[in-house]
Amino acid sequence: MSGIFAVEARKAFRRRGAWLLLLFAAVLVGLVQFFVLREQAPARHYALTLVMSAQMAQNLGLFAAAILGAWTAQEYGWRTLALLFSRGTGRLDWLLARWVSSLGSLALVMAMPVVLGLTILSLYHGSLPAQLQGNGLRLLENFLQLFLTVLPYLSLALFVAVAARSVAATLSGVLGFALVLEAAINQLWPHIGQYLPAALGKAWLAHPALNAELGGLLIYTLGFLALAGMVLKRQDLGG
Repeated sequence: MSGIFAVEARKAFRRRGAWLLLLFAAVLVGLVQFFVLREQAPARHYALTLVMSAQMAQNLGLFAAAILGAWTAQEYGWRTLALLFSRGTGRLDWLLARWVSSLGSLALVMAMPVVLGLTILSLYHGSLPAQLQGNGLRLLENFLQLFLTVLPYLSLALFVAVAARSVAATLSGVLGFALVLEAAINQLWPHIGQYLPAALGKAWLAHPALNAELGGLLIYTLGFLALAGMVLKRQDLGG
């Protein structure tokens, strides 16, 4: 099983297109943060950087989850999965390996605006702000909390990719759910929307603890992953 984990890890970090997308996003993020800070008083820079970085990390994480799912769906068209499974690799082993390797890619994307924001902030002030020097562990904790709120969308992306086997369906399904369907339900039926991943994540970030909101996020994460496994086990990849 360790072999398939190594294969998926190499695939995750050797995609030239992925690095180009990350570089493009980094340039845009850096420019936005630079010009926003330039228009603000220095006393507001630290707090503003934290807010901007967190919002960008969460938004980029959502898009990264959709893209990671789309790359999984792409492998059906290339027939790499049929070949892989015909050589004895377990389907659930592969799914777990793909999910774990995607965690690394997702973490890298979400960490980029945080690291870039703090770097730009340090360049503005000539050194690391005093607040940062004393809050390093707290910033790491905040990042991990943000990261956890995006995990349901990563599992959803893998589920849609496995079920639909289509790049377009995966991208539209994940982004449509996160940006349109959840927003509409929250607006029209807030008593239902409070149980969706976006509302659960927002509520949990406001009061992070071992509570019902965290349980809901984990249920979505593991539930979508389990559904992907159920579909994958029954799929006919010979056609």
